[in-house]
Amino acid sequence: MRKGVVLLASLAALAGEARAQTDAESPLSLAEYVSALDAVRAHLETGRLEEARAAAGDLRGRVIAWGDETLAPDASVLDGVVVAKDEADRGRAAGRLRRLLAALGAAPGPAGPTEARVDLLAGLAPADDIQKGGDVPTLQLKPLSFPERVEKALLAVADAIGWLARKIRDWLSALRPRQADERPEPGRTAVAAIVFALGVVVVLAVLVVRARRRRAAPIAAAESTRTVSSRRDEDPLSREAAGWEERAGELAAARRWREAIRAWYHAVLVALFQAGLLHHQKGRTNWEYVERIDPRLGWRPGFVSLTRLFDREWYGRRASDPAALAECARDARGVLGAVRGTEGEA
Repeated sequence: MRKGVVLLASLAALAGEARAQTDAESPLSLAEYVSALDAVRAHLETGRLEEARAAAGDLRGRVIAWGDETLAPDASVLDGVVVAKDEADRGRAAGRLRRLLAALGAAPGPAGPTEARVDLLAGLAPADDIQKGGDVPTLQLKPLSFPERVEKALLAVADAIGWLARKIRDWLSALRPRQADERPEPGRTAVAAIVFALGVVVVLAVLVVRARRRRAAPIAAAESTRTVSSRRDEDPLSREAAGWEERAGELAAARRWREAIRAWYHAVLVALFQAGLLHHQKGRTNWEYVERIDPRLGWRPGFVSLTRLFDREWYGRRASDPAALAECARDARGVLGAVRGTEGEA
């Protein structure tokens, strides 16, 4: 009997631990995230530093659900709480939390957290979500190139000339007067017709070869230039910010909307590198760059919106349109103007 009671107690403890682990791994909603941040702020402002550290550490390992995706919490703010040691650190960490809550649409106060204004971040959601499974395009037959069309026409002409030569030979043979004892001399008229047909075919073949050579040279040069340009466009440090803006204009003029969007995003990244607000590191993702931007900066939501648009167009689509490029250029100019204005003030 005692063994049964011990077994039941062990099973109950294991079930409780599994339930707690599941709760810890499940994503937080935006309202729950705001409520947890406000609880950490309340601990800091009432002097309960240990409780604030523990709550911030737990929240640092969670994720926030937003639509069909998950976002990481604001690590730069939570890390300041975890490493706080004295009153000065506690005051700075509480100030950052208040500013973050204000940016999320919550107004912290002594009565507890208020509801988060989801409409502030809902405006950043993409207007048209990508369908699961992707879009299957309609298969279309590749049209014949100009040399192929010429070659097909030449073959048809050669067949027609051969048929006409045979008809002419038969007609001339029928018209030629013959004597009773005269034997026909076969091949004389046929040879002339065949020679004429071969001469026409040779002339047309020479014209086709010349046309192919003239067409192949500019195509090869264009493909070589496009390959070099594409490789350089992959590296954001290959140009200055102004150079990327010019490159975006060139790509837009060539109707390469998707590559122009990438050029605008590279212009913003390079401007942030030059201003010292971000530091380039190979292998770092765009959203890791977003996390390293101070939440106190007023243009941070614009950079978040620009990053979301770039990820949607570059990684989620096979092609972009002029409307997406116009939206990207507008957001990029807003961030660039704000960053350059900050540099002028400094």
